[in-house]
Amino acid sequence: MTVYHVVIFRFREGASPESIKQTCSEVMALKDRCLHPTTGRPYVVSLTGGRDMSMEGLHNDFSHVFVFQFDCVADRDFYVESDTAHRAFVEAHVSGSSAAVEKAMVVDFQPGHFSG
Repeated sequence: MTVYHVVIFRFREGASPESIKQTCSEVMALKDRCLHPTTGRPYVVSLTGGRDMSMEGLHNDFSHVFVFQFDCVADRDFYVESDTAHRAFVEAHVSGSSAAVEKAMVVDFQPGHFSG
């Protein structure tokens, strides 16, 4: 069953527009860089993203959102736990000492599942 992996970033104060643009470009490139362990082919079904544009003011300084679609929980699990392209991205842009991302929020869901 389809799994959506939603990633939301708050960038560090003072992060340059260039570093934010680079980080976002690198996220979007994961769709083609992440390769399935068995087939060796890209396995992110779809990936979209953009800058927050809500009028409600409830974003808590989180500004950029990315939505990944995976065919199944196993693919999402591989992406989070083992995919080398994903791990390299996190190291360089999220957890590294020179990362532009200050904080990330991640929410995963399966359409129509609202309990347990």
